[in-house]
Amino acid sequence: MYETEIANKSISIGEIPDRITNSFASKRTNITHRSLISWAEHCVECTMPSCFSSCDYYSPRGDLKCRRFEDGIIGIEIPNGIVKYLMKITFRMWGKLEGKGSVRLYETDTAIKKEANDFALSALQRKLPIPYNLDILTGKVRAKIKSKDASINSRDFGTIKANCFLMEVFNPRNDVVNILLSFHPTDPEKKSQYQTPMILKPGYNYFQIPVEEISKFCDLSEEFLVQLQPQPDTPGLVLYFGIIDFAHDSDLANSAAISENEIGTTKPETKIKCVVWDLDNTLWKGTLIEDGEDNVVINEDAVALIKDLDQRGIINSVASKNNAEDALTVLNKYGLEEFFLYPDISWGPKSQAIRRIAHRLNIGIDTFAFIDDQPFERAEVSETHKDVACYDATEVSTLLGLARFDVPITEDTKKRRHLYKNQIEREEAMGSSDDDYETFLKSCKLKLVVEPLTEKSIARVYELAQRTNQMNFTGNRYSRKALREIMRNSNLDTYVLGCNDRFGNYGIIGFSIIRKSDNTMQDLMFSCRIQSKRVDHAFLTHVVTKYHKRDKLSFSIAYQQSAKNTPSAQIFSDMGFVKVGEQGSVSKLSYPENISLPENNIVEVIST
Repeated sequence: MYETEIANKSISIGEIPDRITNSFASKRTNITHRSLISWAEHCVECTMPSCFSSCDYYSPRGDLKCRRFEDGIIGIEIPNGIVKYLMKITFRMWGKLEGKGSVRLYETDTAIKKEANDFALSALQRKLPIPYNLDILTGKVRAKIKSKDASINSRDFGTIKANCFLMEVFNPRNDVVNILLSFHPTDPEKKSQYQTPMILKPGYNYFQIPVEEISKFCDLSEEFLVQLQPQPDTPGLVLYFGIIDFAHDSDLANSAAISENEIGTTKPETKIKCVVWDLDNTLWKGTLIEDGEDNVVINEDAVALIKDLDQRGIINSVASKNNAEDALTVLNKYGLEEFFLYPDISWGPKSQAIRRIAHRLNIGIDTFAFIDDQPFERAEVSETHKDVACYDATEVSTLLGLARFDVPITEDTKKRRHLYKNQIEREEAMGSSDDDYETFLKSCKLKLVVEPLTEKSIARVYELAQRTNQMNFTGNRYSRKALREIMRNSNLDTYVLGCNDRFGNYGIIGFSIIRKSDNTMQDLMFSCRIQSKRVDHAFLTHVVTKYHKRDKLSFSIAYQQSAKNTPSAQIFSDMGFVKVGEQGSVSKLSYPENISLPENNIVEVIST
């Protein structure tokens, strides 16, 4: 049951292809009962009501709550006997869909009637000339009734039990959309929760999650919240939702009645022998090279899993793009370094790191699992090593419940890490060829969007300037005031760099300033999110092509070396720049005469 509204513009069923509405209808024939979770728009960063006056994104609704969906949740009537309505949602920044409810079930016909009545009341409320204050009160009463109806104690919901949580959604885009689904108690003192990433392919999507899987991590007998949040935030993302509820699927119930003999013939899955961890925003919260050692916060759920895996004899290792010395210092600080065998901390592809770890451990790569918060990194590993099980960092608390991690625990298993440390010698690294990684990068369809600095982008550029170390080639830290002055300076060209690929949008990942009077790049910085993706090479190729020999001047770069940016500065020699002078601690790098630019056949540059 959705918090529906009437759009300011007409919404036509014609915007949804017939094949899609038919797909919605065909999947509902086996649903005999379903719940009525009360869904509404919410904000990821909500600190209501204080944020109403402090947040730049605050946009008041009629009830003064923050508008996080364009036009709210828009009901679209479907001329179909099974499907009555679909709900159109256009996400704004930080928008999430949140529901409160229980696993109490209604017969499907009853659920449809309740939804129809609520839809009609919603439409009537917005058509009648109700005074402003009364409109707010009416909305609150309706929300209270829906919430109470949805949150009736689920211990008493009749003889028919929910056997799945189902979600159906139409993704009208031509690319994949990632959404995080999570369940957690309304009581903030209770920390347990269930999370899983949902990958929405273009077109109609239908998901079923067994109730038993969710109930291992979230007590469904008490009130709980369910949340759906785009990963990453994607303002303007449009999705059409159907049922998002607990349900009883008759086919699923029948399939669960397989005999023990049939179950016994199923080939067991290969057990996991090694889990390889990412560090930033996975083992700890924060980015080490940007936030610093003292500001990253250890992920206690990850630490608990590492120690449980160690007791089960499952080896832990690391594949992280970081400075090895700094990362190992943090691991040692938290007493975790001893748990990782052959940590591979470098700036190369993580598929190569995992291959090296497998070689050193001398175990099959099909027994590996990889945990990382970034879709790009998981895909890069998955497409290179198809047998490696890849998990999002949000799934950490759910992994021990999976069959592949269910291994017998003995005294020998508890000693396995120490046996490896004593018996296995370090061997020469085996990495996949550079051609393999280049092929993967090409398949990612990386796009670099180059735009001038505007008032809209100042906040993110300010944040980038304050946090970026590894790929900040002057070390400058600009205030918002300074950025506005730069924006107004007619002698300065500014470049705000955005990036996206087939996995999603990275947002603003770079900033550069070029002084037109002498063709000099006086500042250049990138987020570490684009490390090793050739985005930095593509941008330099773009500006060299534009500026070199303009007004007969060579193109130059001001570079101030630091311990943090030295490894990343390899890009300048890769591109052919040479040092021609220095002023204090700042070196002048110039693009030489009669040299061809390296070919950019990986990243598409879009300049506006």
